[in-house]
Amino acid sequence: LCPVCGNIEKFRPDKCSICGVAGDKFIEY
Repeated sequence: LCPVCGNIEKFRPDKCSICGVAGDKFIEY
């Protein structure tokens, strides 16, 4: 889960496809 825009990904990406925040900021959902 992206903490900035709420985008949900199955796997942690290199960066968020919606808002571009770094993948290491993603949190487990």
